[in-house]
Amino acid sequence: MGNIELKQNAVIDHETVSAYTFDVVVTDHLGLTATMPVTIGVIDENEPPVFTDCNCAHPSGVAFTLPENVGGGYTVGNLHATDPESDAIMYTITEDDSNLFLINENGEIQTKAGAVFDYESVVSYTLSMTAKESGRPDGDGTGE
Repeated sequence: MGNIELKQNAVIDHETVSAYTFDVVVTDHLGLTATMPVTIGVIDENEPPVFTDCNCAHPSGVAFTLPENVGGGYTVGNLHATDPESDAIMYTITEDDSNLFLINENGEIQTKAGAVFDYESVVSYTLSMTAKESGRPDGDGTGE
């Protein structure tokens, strides 16, 4: 009886390879052989979405700017998340003390109607965003 073991430091990812197939060959003391094909399926785990393509060079997250005195409906910036299982993504603002922003289903951050931005009053705003799989309640990724 033999064991099939995973190589040390091997990375197994269902999205890259969903199954491995190979032949196991045994040889007896007379040199006779038998071959058995083996297939090992990789079980998919629900991995959380990841924020991508968002100019994440800012050390504490993503930084956007907006003009002073801009009104509601102005697009501040876009966030994009991808899910390894290709589930649809739902974006939400999880923290916004100003209550001046919204995010739509495409990850577009906009100013709310009636919002007023005056640089002399407030220099910056900090928001926390969440990207969550809309198809699975247990997988989410959070970016701030």
